[in-house]
Amino acid sequence: MENNMGFQPQPQPQKKSNKPVIIALCVIITLLIAVIGVVGVFVAYKNSVSYEDIVVALENGKYTEACSLYEKKYGYGNTDNELTGALEDRLIALEDEFVNGEVTYNKAIKEIETIREMGIKKLQEALDKAEGTIVAAEESTTKKEAPQVNLVTEPLPEVPPVSRSPYIKSATTLNGTVLGASDVNAARSFGANKAIDGYFDSCWCVNTANAGAAGASIRFDLGQRSLVTGIMLVNGNLYHSYDGLFHKNGQIESFTLTFSDGTKQSFYADFNSSASDGYQTIYLDYPVETDYITLTVDSGYVGTSYTTNVCLGEFKVF
Repeated sequence: MENNMGFQPQPQPQKKSNKPVIIALCVIITLLIAVIGVVGVFVAYKNSVSYEDIVVALENGKYTEACSLYEKKYGYGNTDNELTGALEDRLIALEDEFVNGEVTYNKAIKEIETIREMGIKKLQEALDKAEGTIVAAEESTTKKEAPQVNLVTEPLPEVPPVSRSPYIKSATTLNGTVLGASDVNAARSFGANKAIDGYFDSCWCVNTANAGAAGASIRFDLGQRSLVTGIMLVNGNLYHSYDGLFHKNGQIESFTLTFSDGTKQSFYADFNSSASDGYQTIYLDYPVETDYITLTVDSGYVGTSYTTNVCLGEFKVF
C-alpha cells in the first residue's frame, strides 16, 4: 500500500458548551421562586388578619388595635366600607348607652375622639351627630328644676361651685355643614373639636347658604358653671403648609356670644394679615357665669375662593 504523505486529517469541530444557558436558566428560576415567595408572604401577611378580628377589637373598645389591624389588612389610607359601617353602628350604640346611663359622659366623649383620630372621612357626619346627641343629653340632665324646699324644716340646697379657671370641655357644630376632607390632605377633618385641640393649623370650618357664612354657629361646653371674663380666638384656616388656604377661606368678622343664662354679647374680630398671626384677645362687656358659650357668626370676611364658608382655628376662654 502506497503511503500518501500529503494527506492531513481534518480537525473535528468542537461541540458548543450549554453550560452558560443552564446557569442563566437556573438564575431565572431562582428569581421567580424568590418573587413568588415574597408575594406569598405578603398575601399571607394580609390574610393573617380577618375582618372579624377588626370587629372584635372594635367591640372591645380597642380602637388603636383595630386601626392597626385595619391598616395591616387594607393598607394605610384606604377606607373599607364594612369597617366604616361597624364604626357607625358603634356610634349609634354609644348614644343609647349614654342615654341609658350605661356609660359616663367623659368616657363617651373620649371614645368619640378616639374613633375620630382614626381619620376615616366618611365617619365625620356620624361622629358629629353622636357628639351632638350626647352633649345635648348631658345638658338636659344637668338643667333640672330647682327643688321645692321648706325653709322652716329643710336647709337651702347647695349652690353649684363656680370655677375660677374656665376650661372648654367639648365643642359641637350647631349650624353649618362641616367641610369634608381637604383636597390637600385626605386625613384632615374640620369638626368642632378642631377649634379646641390646641393646634393653629387645624380648624373648625363649615359651609352655609349665606355669603360670609352668616348664621354658622358652634357651642363650647365648659362642663361646669364657670366665670368667664373674655375669649381668645385664632381666626381662619391657618394650615401652614398651604398658606393660600388662609385667604381662600372665610374668617369671622362680627359674632354674637350666647350664654347659658340666655344673655348675649356681640363683638368684632380682626382679619389676620397672614397665616402666622396668633390669638386675638377679646374681653366681655361684663363677666358671665355660664355652663356653655354659643358663638354665632353675624358676618364674615369673605374668602377669595369660598364665599359661604368660615373657619376658626382656635377658641379659648378665660
